[in-house]
Amino acid sequence: MVRLVGIDAKGKNVLVRSFDNATSLNLGAADLKAFAAYKTLIAVVSVDDLTGAQKAYVPYALTVNGQLQPGGA
Repeated sequence: MVRLVGIDAKGKNVLVRSFDNATSLNLGAADLKAFAAYKTLIAVVSVDDLTGAQKAYVPYALTVNGQLQPGGA
């Protein structure tokens, strides 16, 4: 699951959009337009493992404007 969280400059208002079952997600400018008024944008990447079978870290890659972001490895 991927959640995008926009936080305004005063830290008082947030906007959250969830993308369930997103194994690959590609968002363009039109998709992100709702976040334009928010100073900070956070991506929360998680895996639901209801069986408990996943014992190792699940890697991911997050690329923004063509730049690989830290984390995920």
